[in-house]
Amino acid sequence: MKSTSELIGRLLKLLGITRTRVTKPRGSKGASDEELVVVDGTEVYDVKTAQPKYELLSLYGFSANYPANARLEFNPKSRREKGDLVFHTSDGFKIFLSWGILAEAKKRYATAAEQASDSIKRSLKTGPAKLEGPPETKTMKILDHDATYSHARALLEWRRFPFGSSRTIRDTYAMHLHCDKSARYYVVYAFGRDDTSEGLRRSIEPIMSSLKCH
Repeated sequence: MKSTSELIGRLLKLLGITRTRVTKPRGSKGASDEELVVVDGTEVYDVKTAQPKYELLSLYGFSANYPANARLEFNPKSRREKGDLVFHTSDGFKIFLSWGILAEAKKRYATAAEQASDSIKRSLKTGPAKLEGPPETKTMKILDHDATYSHARALLEWRRFPFGSSRTIRDTYAMHLHCDKSARYYVVYAFGRDDTSEGLRRSIEPIMSSLKCH
């Protein structure tokens, strides 16, 4: 019979996950000088660190995974054709999921990429805001559709008489998707401060990648 360690190793390999061992600093407590960490290709996590659990939200023919500890707030005017909801996470983030009639969106935007680009331009009108470098954009495959992922960082500055001005960095994460089969468009987006940007990214990307639009 194969050992538990070997079976775990084979399972991780099938999932495309590698693992390694790192040596603990001298003087650290523990029965072993090494500690197992799991590497997913770009990030390293201590196995003792609790990762958020996700639950499936399914409504109006679409679904997505969301953090199980989040509070859901629905717009009471939401319906099958058009609506929105907010995930209030335990970290204090507000992540929005909106959907609407695709035919209406296509009157202005032929593709999800065009809609994403215009959303970035419109977000700069609030504040006022100024982009800090070019936005990050990439294509995501959601079922058989090309969705557009974007991350924009903007500097917001307000003049506060007589105390001068106030500045802050705002990060915007968004995904735009056009789905012909459901005749709807979808937008997942959130705003965060510079000091919370990485945590927000970790919270929103699983919602984006798990979205099933039809």
